[in-house]
Amino acid sequence: MKIKILWISPFIPYDKVPHAGGKVHNYYIKYFKKNLNCEIKLLTFAKKIELSEFDLNNYNIDCEYIIKDKSFTTILVRKLLNLESKCNPFHKFGGGIMNFDIYGFKKMIKEYYKNNIENTPDYIILQWTQAGLMIDYLKKLYPNSIYTIIEEDVSFQGTQRKVDSIQNPIIKTFYKIRSLKYKNAELLALNHANIITVNNSKDRDLLLNENIDNDKIIQVVPYFDNKVHIKTEPRNKNILFYGAMHRAENYLSAIWFIEKVFYQLHDNDIKFIIIGSNPNRQLLKYKSDRIKITGYVDDIEKYFKNSLCMVAPLLLGAGIKVKILEALSAGLPVLTNNIGAEGIGIVNGIHYINCSTPDDYTKAIYFLIKNKSLQKLLEKNGKQFIKDNFSIDIKLHELIQKMNTLR
Repeated sequence: MKIKILWISPFIPYDKVPHAGGKVHNYYIKYFKKNLNCEIKLLTFAKKIELSEFDLNNYNIDCEYIIKDKSFTTILVRKLLNLESKCNPFHKFGGGIMNFDIYGFKKMIKEYYKNNIENTPDYIILQWTQAGLMIDYLKKLYPNSIYTIIEEDVSFQGTQRKVDSIQNPIIKTFYKIRSLKYKNAELLALNHANIITVNNSKDRDLLLNENIDNDKIIQVVPYFDNKVHIKTEPRNKNILFYGAMHRAENYLSAIWFIEKVFYQLHDNDIKFIIIGSNPNRQLLKYKSDRIKITGYVDDIEKYFKNSLCMVAPLLLGAGIKVKILEALSAGLPVLTNNIGAEGIGIVNGIHYINCSTPDDYTKAIYFLIKNKSLQKLLEKNGKQFIKDNFSIDIKLHELIQKMNTLR
């Protein structure tokens, strides 16, 4: 008899999804379908532009979705509903999930329940913290299902870091209240789950420090585009920055690097190449002959093959950074700080170069240009580290085994 899985997420997965979390979601759900005798029903959200890439039917995965930008009316309703969740410091979930998403999730869940009144899901998988926050609502309908929350990262750490970065005391107080509400909501949801996945030991420790039951936690690894097959070419002097460039943790970090580091690099052959979809307007004004902002590119491997290094001077964010894993797998030297390296297990000077200050980055870049042996060392060690430590299929097999023990 087939296992019934209800999968709930805020973002639709598909093979060409551009963002890191979407790639994780896409790989996980299709791995389950391929390796488990199961029926999967996905409830999620999509944008109109994504519908041409929709491919779940090809994998025999049933899916219901709400189109967030279906019409002017939908957009207007979404903005009005979300106003309270954005502006109220005492929002129930601290703004961790927007009101439109809460409304949409409940609508889809009710419809699914009505149409499957006698078919209780064996497993309910909640992808991302936003979906995890719906667990109490779901448990009223399906008290006997086994619940798994997939924590792409421990979200409250990211919100706390955002609070720490704010200087204005009034704004800081506003976000501090919201951050605490979000943290409490996230921890309550995790306490009500049967299984929690985390991507690294650092996130496990964060949850253990908040008295989450260790027996619930299973450590997996995130999906990433493994580029270990790339054959390196002679390196030029291009410095890469890579990520979804509409996200504050990326475009603010790129701007920081430009202003604090790149403008101090006076070798005209050194260029800064910023790759990633939907670059923010604040970033676009820095475009020049030496600063290239590409937007989304189909083939990033051609940049990974011969660039000098990738920099990731991250100011915000939490959890394992997939961009770091991809660069390491390609043998591309990585310069990053503690936020960029956290949870991965890489060692400064062996797998990457740790840089905290502008001066650290400047010195490392010039040293890397002159030192071919260091380039080769970082290339070799990065590739081997990924081979040895980041086998996603092994970890997902362990997750399925863990879930099966609870049936």
